This record gives sequence, structure tokens and C-alpha cells, in this order.
Amino acid sequence: MSAQVSSRWPTYCGTPADMIEIDQLVSAYAHTIDSNRFEDCASLFTSDGILELVWQDANGGLHPINGGKGCKLTGHAERIQFLKTVAGNPAPLPRKKNGEGHQLINRIIDVQGDKGLVRAYRVGGAMQYENEVVRTPQGWKFKRVLIIGDKDRQLP
Repeated sequence: MSAQVSSRWPTYCGTPADMIEIDQLVSAYAHTIDSNRFEDCASLFTSDGILELVWQDANGGLHPINGGKGCKLTGHAERIQFLKTVAGNPAPLPRKKNGEGHQLINRIIDVQGDKGLVRAYRVGGAMQYENEVVRTPQGWKFKRVLIIGDKDRQLP
């Protein structure tokens, strides 16, 4: 499943149990990042899962961040290192950082068998998410988290 709008979107396919579990996965992503629990966040991905950041131009075209160099992270250790670098390697917290947070709204979940696509917006409008998820023996996991920003950014 790719992160592309199709003529049948949104379909709202999937069982209620699958949709709830996927919605909880998205919430766990936000909570683990906001409480500096980067190892827990990385474990929400498949072993070959991808975290990628791009930006969208005024015509809807997607472009790699970092002046075209991109930011595409694969593997558990690479995602953890990136999150620690961006956040300054803080200690885990029991709750989200004061005044900050990934508040992901307007979630659309489309499940097709053992694959799904989740679209969401971050409150404030500067980011959109298009996440590919897959069913694993351990439950639903991220296969790809695509974060779409409103402008080019420089990140490690």
C-alpha cells in the first residue's frame, strides 16, 4: 500500500478492532516521542520500518528535506539515534514535555487486509502524516511513517 490518494479514498475499511489498535499505535507514537521514550517509539515500527521526512510545495509536490539530501531512517538503532539527536538526548519522562506535544488529529484509517494507511494532521498545521501500517504477530506496526512538512528543514 502506498501513501497516495485514490479515487476510492476514504473507504474506512477494516474491523473496529483493527481500527482501534491502529489508532492506539498512532497515539503511542505521539506519547513515546513526547515523553522522550525513544526506544519505545522505535519498537512501534517493523524491523525494516522507515521514518522519512519530506516537505510539500505549494503545488502539492513532495521533496526531500535538508536541501534535497533527505532524511530517511531505517532500522531500530537509526530511528533512536535520530530522535535522541533532534531532542537533545534527554532522559525519559513519565509524561509529555510541558507545552509541547504531538497532537495528531483528523485521523483517517484505511485497512485493506493486513495493511493499512493512516493519514493525520499535527495541531498547528505545519505537518501531515501518511503512515503505512502492517499487521504483525505482535500486532499492528508502522512500516513507514512519512512526515510531510510545510517547508524545507535542516535536520540531522
